[in-house]
Amino acid sequence: VSCFALTSLAKSTPGTITVDGKLDDNGWAADGWTTVDTTTGTFQGVGGKDTYKYDFQLAADETNLYIAIKSPVAPAWVETLKSGSDTEIDYQTSATNLRLWLDSNADGTRDYLIDFGHKDDFSTLISRADNLTEEQIASIQYKNVKADDSYSIEIAIPLTAVGITGDFKYILSLSAPNAGTKEVAVEGGEEGETETVDAYNCLHYPSYEQPAENINANAPWQATAVYASTKLADISVADVVEADFGWDIVIPEGKKAGDEIDVTITLKGLADDVKLGLFSMFVNFSDNLVPVTTEPADELDPFFEFATTAPQTAAGKDAWESTGGEYLADDNAYYLCFGSASAGAANGELVLTIPFKIADDAKDGDDLKVWISYDEDLAEKIDVTLENQADDLSTALDAGTADATIKVGVTDTSTDESVDVSSSAPVDSSSTPSTSDFGLAAIIVLAVAAVIGSAVIIRKRA
Repeated sequence: VSCFALTSLAKSTPGTITVDGKLDDNGWAADGWTTVDTTTGTFQGVGGKDTYKYDFQLAADETNLYIAIKSPVAPAWVETLKSGSDTEIDYQTSATNLRLWLDSNADGTRDYLIDFGHKDDFSTLISRADNLTEEQIASIQYKNVKADDSYSIEIAIPLTAVGITGDFKYILSLSAPNAGTKEVAVEGGEEGETETVDAYNCLHYPSYEQPAENINANAPWQATAVYASTKLADISVADVVEADFGWDIVIPEGKKAGDEIDVTITLKGLADDVKLGLFSMFVNFSDNLVPVTTEPADELDPFFEFATTAPQTAAGKDAWESTGGEYLADDNAYYLCFGSASAGAANGELVLTIPFKIADDAKDGDDLKVWISYDEDLAEKIDVTLENQADDLSTALDAGTADATIKVGVTDTSTDESVDVSSSAPVDSSSTPSTSDFGLAAIIVLAVAAVIGSAVIIRKRA
C-alpha cells in the first residue's frame, strides 16, 4: 500500500480585532483563553467567592497589545468614597475593575499600572494610569459589554505608549464590590448574631504564596510580587486559515408550494494552480424541501446523475465518477463523494443539480434553505470519512461551507451564495469511506492511507 504525506494548501492570514467589548473577532484564538479561579489565581484577602472567576487572553499585532476579559458574573456598582474624602468616589473599589500591572521590558520593575473600570451607569472609565501622559491615555481603546449574568472587556493599548518591544511581564487583577463576602452584625439582631453579605475583593493572576504571618507579602504592589511572563511573538493575533475551495448555491426564486425546483451547487474559490480531484460533503436542506431523487440511478455510481457539468476525458467521456453516496431521510441530507483519477475540476467546471419539490403545506414567506456541511457526527453515524483532495489524490484541501436561503413565493430576495467559513468544524477522519466496487474507489484505497478531513476555519497562534 502506498502512503502519501498530505499537506494542506489552506492559506493563513492574520485575523482582526475590533475593540467593541463583544470578543467575537477572529483575531482572538479559540484555544487562547486562560481561566483564572481559586486554583490559578489568588484572592487578595480572605472571603473571596469560589464562584468569582474570569477568562482572559492577550494578543498583539504590530501596533497594539490587546486584552480580553470575560466573566460569568455581571458587573457591580456599590459607591464608596476615597479614604479621607467626603465627596471623591473611589472608582477602583466601587466598580468591577480590571487592574493591569505592567513590567514593559521584563527587568523586574513595574513600569505602568492602569485601572479599567466603569461609572455608575457602567460606561467605561480609566480611573488610574501611572506613568502615562494624557495623550497616551487617550490613545488606549477600551470597551465593555454588560449582561445580567456576564461581563466582557476588550482593550487595545498602543505598544509605543507602554514601551513593549519583545518580552514583558504582567499581572491582571479583576476586582468587584461583590467578589467576596464578609460577616457583619445583624441590624436589630441578638448580640453576636451575624450574617454574610457581599464585600469587595480582588482575584489576581498569576497566583502567589500567602504566608500566614502576612498574606499580602507577595501581593502585586510588593517588590516580591509574582508576574506572568510572555513575549509579543507568542501572542500574535490569531491566524485565520482560509478554505482552499467552496461552493455557490442557487435556489430558484418565486416558486410556490408544490412546485419542483432544481438547486444548483457550483465549485468556486480554487487557486489558479490548484484543481480538485476528490470531494465529499453533506448537502443539507430544510424540512419544506422534499427530495425528488432518493435512490441513485446507478448503485455503482451513486447519485452521479447530480453532476450535470463535469470535466471530460480527451475521448469525450466522463472523467469523474461517484465513489460513495447516500440519501439520509432522517437527517434531511445527501452524502456525496465524487472524484477523478484523470482530470481535476477547476473553478466553475463542476456543477451539481439536485431536484426538489417544495412541500405542499409550505406557506408564502417560509424560508427554503440548502447548505453544505462537514458534520463529523453525521459522518460517524453512516461510517464515512469526509475527504477533499487536489487532483494528485494525495494533497489534502480544506473545504468551505456554503448556504442559500430564499422565501417561498417571493422574488428579488437576497440569496447568500458566498462561502461561509466561520461556522464549520473539522470532520472526523477515523471512519471508513463508503465506496463503489471499482474504478476510482479502488485507486483511492491503494493511494491513500490517511486523509486530513475538511477543516474549514481554524484560529491559531502564528
